[in-house]
Amino acid sequence: MSANGAPRPNPSPVDSPAGGRIVAAERERRLNEERHRLLAENARDVIWTMAPDGSITSVSQAVESLRGLTPEEAMVEPIEQTLPPDSLAVSLGYFTQLVEDL
Repeated sequence: MSANGAPRPNPSPVDSPAGGRIVAAERERRLNEERHRLLAENARDVIWTMAPDGSITSVSQAVESLRGLTPEEAMVEPIEQTLPPDSLAVSLGYFTQLVEDL
């Protein structure tokens, strides 16, 4: 209760110092995500991301001009068709080590 007897409103978690940091961190995450999206959409190189299981989760639009595939087609293409043999060996070694380190 306040000094005049009225109930005090419950403070919002955002009003706390920790809540303010969470809001700021979320704002920063969104800004970084937008920057990376703009970079990927406008790059002339193919940019792609993979999940820990090795599945491709996104491919930039540049794949169309460089490989003649839509991003959707490139995402389902086996990695053996995506990478040359030397790069494939390095990549598979990296992912094997990554899984072992988890």
